[in-house]
Amino acid sequence: MHAYTVEPLYVPCDQEMIAADFYIPKTNNKTAVIIMAHGFAGLR
Repeated sequence: MHAYTVEPLYVPCDQEMIAADFYIPKTNNKTAVIIMAHGFAGLR
């Protein structure tokens, strides 16, 4: 069993839609944050 749940996240940006996966920890403790990004034309 994973220690997190994943929810899709969509953010409108001008005429485009940015898609991401939002990882939510199953703990009330403070957790570290890691942001990973790529350049244009990337696929997830």
